[in-house]
Amino acid sequence: MKIINRLFPIIASFIFLSCGELEDSDIPSTYVNLTLDLTYEDKELNTVTAHKIYTTKDINTSQQEAVGFGGIIVYHSTLNGYVAYDIACPYELNANTVVTAEEFSLTATCPKCGSVYDLENGGRPLSGPSAENPGRKRLRIYSTTKVGNKIYVSN
Repeated sequence: MKIINRLFPIIASFIFLSCGELEDSDIPSTYVNLTLDLTYEDKELNTVTAHKIYTTKDINTSQQEAVGFGGIIVYHSTLNGYVAYDIACPYELNANTVVTAEEFSLTATCPKCGSVYDLENGGRPLSGPSAENPGRKRLRIYSTTKVGNKIYVSN
């Protein structure tokens, strides 16, 4: 009986958490491994609402760094610390059609389809054709971990 009492909360939690609506991006899952240095090369990210874009030309492949499908935008959020998204537009599904963001902007925009994405709230589409299916047409989110003056981006 003790085993059942111990296992019931774990099983109930698992069932409860797995019942939520799963939202995933249409952007293919592609390997990401990036280390940023807030002291030197990436110090502009210390400012809230600052962002920086990384593409294959910005990385060191000898250190096995990788930037996902289209590249990565790292954004210093006012709400969530550092967040990272793939910059490929999920509506266009082309690694070469990437979103851009103005300096200190809270959004990123696709120059081809015109979709606007919210960098503060999970890369969700605010307007444009991606907003028709916001669950699937959001920017792909990558994991960020800050340790000291380093940010590690991965998936």
